[in-house]
Amino acid sequence: MSSRLLIGLCALLFLLSSRILHTQTDASIVYYAPDNCLTYLSDKDNNYLPDFSHAGYKNGTTPLPDVLTVKTISPIAGDNTQHIQAAINELGLLPLDSDGFRGALLLTAGVYEIRGSLIISKSGVVIRGVGRDTDPSSNTVLKAIGDSPAQRDVIVVGNTSGVNWTGTVAGTRSLVTNEFVPTGSRSLQLDHPERFSVGENIIVFQKSTTNWLASINYGDTDTDEPWAPGQIDLYFNRYITDINLDESKIKLDAPIYDELERSLSQAEVYVLNEPDTKRNIGIENLRVVIQTNGSLTENHAKNAIKLRGVEDCWVQSVTALHFSYAGIDMTVASRVTVSECHALEPHSLIDGARRYNFAVGSQTNNVLFERCHASYGRHSFVSNGTSSVSGIVFHASTSKHDYTSSEGHRRWSQGLLFDSLTFTSPEATRLLGLYNRGRYGTGHGWSSVNSVAWNVNLPAGHSMVIQQPPGRQNYAIACTGTVTLSLIHISEPTRPRLI
Repeated sequence: MSSRLLIGLCALLFLLSSRILHTQTDASIVYYAPDNCLTYLSDKDNNYLPDFSHAGYKNGTTPLPDVLTVKTISPIAGDNTQHIQAAINELGLLPLDSDGFRGALLLTAGVYEIRGSLIISKSGVVIRGVGRDTDPSSNTVLKAIGDSPAQRDVIVVGNTSGVNWTGTVAGTRSLVTNEFVPTGSRSLQLDHPERFSVGENIIVFQKSTTNWLASINYGDTDTDEPWAPGQIDLYFNRYITDINLDESKIKLDAPIYDELERSLSQAEVYVLNEPDTKRNIGIENLRVVIQTNGSLTENHAKNAIKLRGVEDCWVQSVTALHFSYAGIDMTVASRVTVSECHALEPHSLIDGARRYNFAVGSQTNNVLFERCHASYGRHSFVSNGTSSVSGIVFHASTSKHDYTSSEGHRRWSQGLLFDSLTFTSPEATRLLGLYNRGRYGTGHGWSSVNSVAWNVNLPAGHSMVIQQPPGRQNYAIACTGTVTLSLIHISEPTRPRLI
């Protein structure tokens, strides 16, 4: 991910009420200092504008790889599920090369009927088509037929059951000794830094204690049950880039997207023990069409592509149509890029838990969606996870005919960036929300914190809603359109931090 997102955040504007928001060209909260370093200034509550430049494959430091094709197949008559799966399994038996790849499977042009699910359960495997447009003579079209098993995923990446971020390498747990860690920090003080090594995959974990929940008003869930201890735990999946034993500090590859206050809850760090995480898997350059009985039916495949238990994976130049839930969905996923993909025309009831075209679920960190397009979504670009979701970027993308808003959807998603989004021909008035959903859903409460709407373009007569969570901030930056803000207070910048 380039520095353009980070530099663009220098245009900042807060509003106190509904009005039209136009682009500014400078701001006092983040700017270039004379030494050409970005300087971030906190408000009086120590809120810093987050740095989102670490999202995506390999933290955005490496272009998506061009993996060598090692096998090519063409469509056969009838169901192609086992035909393709056998080729995927064959690639899975190849050795990993020095870069962590086994090779790519090329699907030539044509229509491939899929009556089951295609599962990529080995790291280093890529499925590649020859095009994602409509003409099967020059494009690769996967046609998902039927509903067996019911509400299936057409392509599954990862698929290991039970994979999660709770597994701990024995003897590595260490307490965070900072009394306070501000949002956006990339360093932590530990009581036992000697237990760690540079390059290790760690989890920064904070339990949702009663004291911590009280500090955020138990989610402000209106008339629904307040959030309970253990429901809103924080998980940050990170790598250690440096250790300073003299200062008992470790440095992380990406920021922490919520503050850690020791008096409210004791945060800790451990080396992740999750051997089933799959890496270096890609889906490229193909079309997934789900066959249905009509635009409001649901007896068909639920998701076009589902990523589960993955890291450093990607989906590029894929078009997905007629899913009921998502074109691309993921959970237990870190450092994933979704680039130049279309998730179009979902077929389902227009109701809850449906039409989330580009979605992330629980235990998902540092994901980049860029240059994507959605249509007829309820929540076209959305975090549907909870407090274990952070560092999600939706960039340079478009959406048409939205039925309701793109947003952080529930229970303390952190560090969401909606950057350079354009909405056209919407069916709803509210198109973006960084706010408190209260009793909506099942006690969704504060659904987005430390999140940013940057350069979002709204058509006339339509709006976004930005609200301030307890002790945190959400930001509206360089947007065009009607922006409604409530519960926002303006704080003068105070302490500097250099990046």
